[in-house]
Amino acid sequence: MLYGSTESIPYRQAWEVQKVEPELYFGQEIRIVGFIVRDHPPERIYGLKTCVYLMINGGKVIGGHAFPAGEGMAGAYYTLDGKTWRK
Repeated sequence: MLYGSTESIPYRQAWEVQKVEPELYFGQEIRIVGFIVRDHPPERIYGLKTCVYLMINGGKVIGGHAFPAGEGMAGAYYTLDGKTWRK
């Protein structure tokens, strides 16, 4: 899901804001659990409701990202603490 067509772009962008490399989880199941949060940095800065998505592997949270909430919303992927890039 990380390589190939333009359909892989959201997956690549979500992994860009992680502290771990995706290769550690190749061949394993990662569940994504999402919910809307309040007072996240994008909401404070831009007034946008924000969804947080946790990545879970083997019952442990391995990462996650935040993204503007709502149908058809566009924007950047954020780290869980509201940063835009991991490097």
